[in-house]
Amino acid sequence: MLNNATTREEKSEIIANDLSFLLPLLIKFPKCYWIWGYRVFLLQQANVFLDPKSSLKFWQGELALIAKMFSRDARNFHGWGYRRMVVREIELLRQNTDSDNQERQEESKKEEEGKGGTDSDTKEGKQDGANDSMEEEFAFTTAMYERNMSNYSAWHQRTKIIPRLLDRRCASTLKRRKFLDDG
Repeated sequence: MLNNATTREEKSEIIANDLSFLLPLLIKFPKCYWIWGYRVFLLQQANVFLDPKSSLKFWQGELALIAKMFSRDARNFHGWGYRRMVVREIELLRQNTDSDNQERQEESKKEEEGKGGTDSDTKEGKQDGANDSMEEEFAFTTAMYERNMSNYSAWHQRTKIIPRLLDRRCASTLKRRKFLDDG
């Protein structure tokens, strides 16, 4: 069906419609793996047929859906696994989007240098999308376990996030110890 669509807008609309179609089914059958599997398939198709920025919007929408799902059952271990997969994909898409932006900045920088501009005339500000994701996930898991201390899935998620977060912060041994001691 997506192959027959001629424009990116049409492909985007097909993906959005199918994702919307699945929402009432998920409400009725929240633990049906086939529905979740089809959602992953649709999101992967967004990666194939759409630009990273458009695809990123679909994946970020999944985070909102997962948050709603957790409002019903915050300790759903499979939901947390799905969230890890979605966050990982968002990191990759943000990196692709950031690298595209960096290439454009470098091209415009070269153009300005050709016009007589200097390096000090341009600003380089690269955001690290993966680091943003880790910070956001850390805040999310903190909020989830603060609501319910026995949410072991949120605690498990933190065990996956904290080492990556500290690596991305380039934390020294002392900073790591302080971070873990402060909790």
